[in-house]
Amino acid sequence: MRAPCCIVMLALALFAAPVRAGDLPKAGDMLPELRFQAPDAAGDGQYLGLDSNRPFTLDEVDAELIMFEIVGVYCPVCFEQAPTLNSLFKQLRRDPVLGAKVKVLGLASGVTPMEIQAMRDNQKARYPVIGDLEFVIHEQLGSPKTPFTILVRPDGSVLDTHLGAIQDKGAFLRKLSSLVP
Repeated sequence: MRAPCCIVMLALALFAAPVRAGDLPKAGDMLPELRFQAPDAAGDGQYLGLDSNRPFTLDEVDAELIMFEIVGVYCPVCFEQAPTLNSLFKQLRRDPVLGAKVKVLGLASGVTPMEIQAMRDNQKARYPVIGDLEFVIHEQLGSPKTPFTILVRPDGSVLDTHLGAIQDKGAFLRKLSSLVP
């Protein structure tokens, strides 16, 4: 009698296993509806085109393309990539055409607003970074390692993804340009 019980427990453990890397979003996928908490930093809601300081979804962001960056506050690769992201953000803000069509949105999971502010201060991050204290959105996205970049339309359609640091800023900027009309 003991063996069938162990088999049932093993089967339950396999089905309850965490989401695997193969379940990460990829080009052609549709993201589930993600509900973000209201932006904490002054000006972030305005940059994203949000009407008020309340929770929001991607389809409320005033953009044709969202560069959705999942970052880890304590991730060394994210820290190394910070100057590249900051430079991309600045270039987008200075470009009147591309900057109006592409918005940058960061997500930091498992951290407090104070930790996000410390990250923004230490990494000089000026793009919006939204917290996901309970890992809700992170899990909806398949629990990706960081940094993980998703190029997504506001309707949730994924155009491209990238796991790891962006190595060639120029090539990445050209990719962004090619994805907006």
